[in-house]
Amino acid sequence: MNNDLAESYHAFLESLKGKIVTIYRGGPESKTGMLLDVKTDYVTLYAMDNDNNNNDNNNNNQNNNNQNNNNNNNNNNNSDDNNNTVIYYQAKHVKSISEDSKTNSTQTTQVSDEDIEFFEADDFIGLINNFVNQTVQINQGGPESKYGTLLGVADDFIVLYTEDDGIVYFNVYHVKSVSKYEDDNDNNNNNNNNNQNNNRYVTQNTVTYPEVVEATDFHNVFQHMAHKWVSINRGGPEAMEGVLVENAGGHYTLVSNQEVLRIHPYHIRSISSGPKGSLSSNNNSNDSSDDSQNNNNQNQNSNAQNSSDSNDKDNNKSESKSSSSKSSSSSRSSSSKKSSSSSSREKVVKTIDYVWKGKH
Repeated sequence: MNNDLAESYHAFLESLKGKIVTIYRGGPESKTGMLLDVKTDYVTLYAMDNDNNNNDNNNNNQNNNNQNNNNNNNNNNNSDDNNNTVIYYQAKHVKSISEDSKTNSTQTTQVSDEDIEFFEADDFIGLINNFVNQTVQINQGGPESKYGTLLGVADDFIVLYTEDDGIVYFNVYHVKSVSKYEDDNDNNNNNNNNNQNNNRYVTQNTVTYPEVVEATDFHNVFQHMAHKWVSINRGGPEAMEGVLVENAGGHYTLVSNQEVLRIHPYHIRSISSGPKGSLSSNNNSNDSSDDSQNNNNQNQNSNAQNSSDSNDKDNNKSESKSSSSKSSSSSRSSSSKKSSSSSSREKVVKTIDYVWKGKH
């Protein structure tokens, strides 16, 4: 796009600021909301709840079908969260922006764009820098949609820590949108914890991140991963895994079993070290190992306790028998002594002397 067309298109988008628009006619990136800001290479949309985004276009059946498809896509995208979200779209990927002129001419906006907080920057890279060390959503849907902690931003790639794949490097050119990741459950739990712990210290677990490649650009990331098992792209038909071979002739070679794949780096959307899902698998394996060890320790302690209880019972029985035997022996001895004493002694009650006198 030459400069004249770019300026004309930019002026057209400026006229839509503060109005309700739909970005994309369909698909996972399609959202309806208020257009907040327009920059040289990105636009900012305040995506609203679907209940407030009903269109009244009834021009023809095709428009109705497109509207139904858009509503279904929006419902699928927002089914897990009903909060309004600020989304930043990279302008070069925005295929269409449509305005419902009838609705915009008659509606009364309840929320002013001045009441909504959002970031501003000169360009898309500068914008993403505002999210470093925060949890973000990369793309609103599709195979390359991912959320995680943004660890770093370079000229043409970003570094994202994810719970399943670990460190993932995204080619900025293929990032269609970015937004701050909000989890309703986490927010509710945090609010409850704050209310219950007003005068307490809350301890948070520190996350230890895997090692991040120190690269100057996206191509340099591949050089650091040469001869390693890598995962290219998060999903879709172009997702692949294998051993990465050094760059030759402007292409990278990936060896996977009997296949030798040659890939142009421009079309690689993301890359990570190791198989997809390896980090979560390792964590689950470690958790299972810890649980097994804990169970073994508990079983050993239980067996030891049972053995100790059994020994105590045996000792108690022995002591009881010994005590009973001693008591019986003592009883017999006492009886014998009494019998012996009674037989060896005679009690004299009265003595009478008789005198016999003969007859004279």
